Amino acid sequence: MDLYAKLLTYYRLGLGNIVRVALYSIKLKSGYLEKKLAKQAPISGPFLQLPQAELGNQQAHALQKGVTLFGHISLPLQSPPHWQQSQLNGDIANDNGSHWTKLSDFSLNVGDVKGVWEASRFTWLLTFAQNYVATHDSSHIETANAWIQDWCKHNPANQGLNWKCAQEASFRVLHLAAAGMTLNNTVPSAGAAAFLIQHVERIVPTLGYAKAQDNNHGTSEAAALFVAAIWLQQLETDKAKWQRLEKTATTYLYERIQRLVMTDGSFSQYSVTYHRLMLDTMCFVELFRCFVKKPEFAPAFIERLSLAAKWLFEFTDPVSGDAPNLGANDGAHVLNFFDAEHRNFFYSVELACQLFCKKTAYVGEIKAKVEQYFSLSAQGEMIKAEHIRFP
Repeated sequence: MDLYAKLLTYYRLGLGNIVRVALYSIKLKSGYLEKKLAKQAPISGPFLQLPQAELGNQQAHALQKGVTLFGHISLPLQSPPHWQQSQLNGDIANDNGSHWTKLSDFSLNVGDVKGVWEASRFTWLLTFAQNYVATHDSSHIETANAWIQDWCKHNPANQGLNWKCAQEASFRVLHLAAAGMTLNNTVPSAGAAAFLIQHVERIVPTLGYAKAQDNNHGTSEAAALFVAAIWLQQLETDKAKWQRLEKTATTYLYERIQRLVMTDGSFSQYSVTYHRLMLDTMCFVELFRCFVKKPEFAPAFIERLSLAAKWLFEFTDPVSGDAPNLGANDGAHVLNFFDAEHRNFFYSVELACQLFCKKTAYVGEIKAKVEQYFSLSAQGEMIKAEHIRFP
């Protein structure tokens, strides 16, 4: 690469982002992060609690279901998976006893690392919670707690591959909170609080690196910090600390959405599935804000998210629910409250349009399910544009 090409690349990446990556690299190689984020003993549950009051109408349509990873791999619910084993090829990661900063991306022995990370995103946790709602059988909550406990036993804080990525830690926070919301756990248990705190401590020191990537890492991590902060505030201890974290996370959310969602509604990652991941994450932030009764977000933030909702609405086929397979697609599908198939965008679009546009995208069964599950009420209908213009 010649000098001009290098300078042009650096310019487009942005000086701020280059500095953030450089600082992260220094912290990593100097051992700062290993000292800052020391390995800890496994924590104990229970993490989820049985509902202390009758569940609302929003849970009426929860049904028993299985768990699908990457849109096509079935995860049995009989016993916890091997947390260091790839769901893609069955290989087991090397050296899980080391601090995550010591693990090289090129010596893990698992191929695509997402094969290991997928089960540790805790998507299954929402399934267990919904299965309890459908059956009122407490064994579903007992099993959920046993799985989290098993994960903590085999993945002590900051040890091994499942702590290497802060966005993966963020997904665990969000799915724990989603299960807690489903079970009306307005106050986190002692086990849940300890779990949240360990994950917050992992996410915060590398926020600059997430920001430098200008993708869904920043939105996911900001979302997890916000949700953890407002949930931990329901406890009687350290309220001021969690209020400060809420303020930081809110500022970060506003800045990331303003920067990464364009004025035409498109996302910085030109991919319908990554666009959905960002939008689903922001929908849950809004839902959880309502769950713990925090003040509304700034109108400009909601307006930008309404543009993102409209963008995905325009690209989603109203008959099949699919969308053009634009850009990268690694099978990610988080916070899937309605057990939708991977290529079904209907529920994500409907929820986002109801939350951020105050309109329904799909009159009928989809609208009814979303409204009943989350106690929403749309005030109008979305209308498809006759033509879509690309910049």
